[in-house]
Amino acid sequence: MIVSDEGLRFIAEFESLHDGDLTKIGIQPKTDCSGIWTVGYGHALFIHGKPVFDFALVEKFFPEFLNIDDAKAWELLKEDTNKAGDIVKASVRAYYTQRQFDMLTSHTMNTGGSSTLFQLINDGAKMEDIGNWWKNHYITSLEKKLPGLVRRRSEEFTIYSKS
Repeated sequence: MIVSDEGLRFIAEFESLHDGDLTKIGIQPKTDCSGIWTVGYGHALFIHGKPVFDFALVEKFFPEFLNIDDAKAWELLKEDTNKAGDIVKASVRAYYTQRQFDMLTSHTMNTGGSSTLFQLINDGAKMEDIGNWWKNHYITSLEKKLPGLVRRRSEEFTIYSKS
């Protein structure tokens, strides 16, 4: 199973197209709300498994991302969702529908995955309990509750629970 086109559109809407310099043609890197450099639809840049916080490192190690087009941004989004989807497939043993897979992948792409969420699902927890956990975790950045993350978690769960 891979993320559906509907799932990709959902994720792209929340990740939004990161463009760091609107005065230049093309799409440039930009920091996210945590200060991590990203490109395209929230594709976080990492060196040796650690997020990049310094633009000089972006210039040195990621020159190919200093100016990308829409097609490359979409390609990176698909790569990121495939990686997140692999985490979901390896972690969730319970049955899930395509739309549930899409929402679990959205959550995992944005958070890195949650063993607690996966365990709730695998253990057959009540949907209400899954929802209470889902909508109240991973909604902050730098200890600040972010309305966009609150909305994303709520919409992810709404779709997950009605699928």
